[in-house]
Amino acid sequence: MQELDRDISVKIIGDHIANLLDNTNDYLTADIYSKNIDVSDLIMRLKTEEEQENVDYVIVSVGAKSYFSEIEDVNYLCDLITEIFPNAEYYAIEGFLDQEESINFDEKDLKDLEEQRYKFYMEFLNNGFEVIETNDLISSEVLEPNSTNILKLKKEIDTITIGDVNLDDLGNKIQNKLPEVEKTYGEYNISDDETDFDTIYEFLERFEKIVKSKNVYSKDVTKKSYNPNVHQIEIALRFLLPNYVGKFTSDGIFDDETKRAIETYQIVADIEATGIADPDTLEEMLYDLKVQGFDEDDLGKFLKDLEIETGDVDDVYLNGRVDLGKAGLSGEQMKNVQLFLDYMIEKGITNPYTQIGILACCGKESGFVPQNEICYDTTSTSRILDIFGECRTNDWKIRADWASKYGPKVTINELKENCEDFFEAMYGKPAQPCFRFDTKNTEPGDGFKYRGRGFNGLTFKTNYKTFGDLIGEDLVSDPDKVNDVKVAAKVGVMFFTGGKTPPEFDDKYEATNYFVKLNAGNVTTFTEGFTKAREWADKFEVMP
Repeated sequence: MQELDRDISVKIIGDHIANLLDNTNDYLTADIYSKNIDVSDLIMRLKTEEEQENVDYVIVSVGAKSYFSEIEDVNYLCDLITEIFPNAEYYAIEGFLDQEESINFDEKDLKDLEEQRYKFYMEFLNNGFEVIETNDLISSEVLEPNSTNILKLKKEIDTITIGDVNLDDLGNKIQNKLPEVEKTYGEYNISDDETDFDTIYEFLERFEKIVKSKNVYSKDVTKKSYNPNVHQIEIALRFLLPNYVGKFTSDGIFDDETKRAIETYQIVADIEATGIADPDTLEEMLYDLKVQGFDEDDLGKFLKDLEIETGDVDDVYLNGRVDLGKAGLSGEQMKNVQLFLDYMIEKGITNPYTQIGILACCGKESGFVPQNEICYDTTSTSRILDIFGECRTNDWKIRADWASKYGPKVTINELKENCEDFFEAMYGKPAQPCFRFDTKNTEPGDGFKYRGRGFNGLTFKTNYKTFGDLIGEDLVSDPDKVNDVKVAAKVGVMFFTGGKTPPEFDDKYEATNYFVKLNAGNVTTFTEGFTKAREWADKFEVMP
């Protein structure tokens, strides 16, 4: 192993694994660790740390103490680490349990815990951290500085920080003791100098290494800088998708354009359209490259970054198969529709007709501009009756409910002049008998507080609670958050799906009618709503 450049600064923080590694590697600094530390403990300690600009690598070992249950705190932990060590590269060691702890779990518990561990470290990946694997959930030996797992971790950290260690030769001391385990996060890093492929054989051989590494590439995980592996994936996409990708360039940066290209390929290849270059997608790409005869001429053309002539597709968002290029939307509307499509694809809603049905219904409600439900002071009484129904607009009921404030003769025409009182009458406690469900609008002012918002006019406290829980947002305490476009798109999708996979359709108008009916509480006589939604459906087409 080469002499360490003493200018390199490596900080390892976390639990007793950090301590053991500190005792093994003389160049590691592990001054934030404890045998029993976990995510919440580490967060508390990091809050007192000052910014350290000269740290090159940060390696965190955490998760085992709480059995990887503090997933919701990982994002905050990662934010703290990146703030304190702004110029570092970030790694997380995949945690494991001492052998003696295995007696506390049966086979099913261990399987569930393994899945929990996987999800825990995926959160680190989603925050731009690389994950250093340790393979087994339960250690097969007592942990000490010279135990197999610690020596393996030392070698991998050496490889990351020094770069002159062969992962295929971990040393005679531990080589024969390491189990053969299928990788889920990826162990091998292919260095930049391997991008100098001059022949098709070198290109395909290197692509095979990318596939075998089991690494995952996505917009959220991959750093927004040049990555040689992303560059090669983009070159392959340009060959495999000439009719879809258009002027897509191979610049080695995983951006929105790369994500949409991968989604398009996944749809063509009949793979779940996630926009993530996962091992299954990369393996399918390699197979297609070989079957479709990717040759020397193709390689030469794409290395020169030649444009593929496929017509003008600049205005078409390649989100999958829904064509937005002729929808006539503004830039703001287009951006917000794309948020809908991205979230639908994330939730496995990839049927394009189903997507159009949801889009058409939300377009009818808001035109894809999130907003508060407006006051009705300029709306005619007859129109208010049509919108809210006789139960909520009956004059005698309003007189009874508002006699103390307006006197015995107040009418809907008078009440609409006061916006807050009007919404209280239509959505608040006075209106509860008019509904077949508990609105949870029981406190004075709830009717106005939980009036319509977002892309689809979310109303009632019970709905703010239900759909907030589904997307992981507290909408009850902060109902105006529904007007945040990202939150509004998630609420819109969840409103029409309830977090479940909706039906798939082969006709956009059939899908539109389904979701309009669902939005209206299964009312089938809402002809105006059907007409407006179908007009929105006309704006979207399904690409062949």
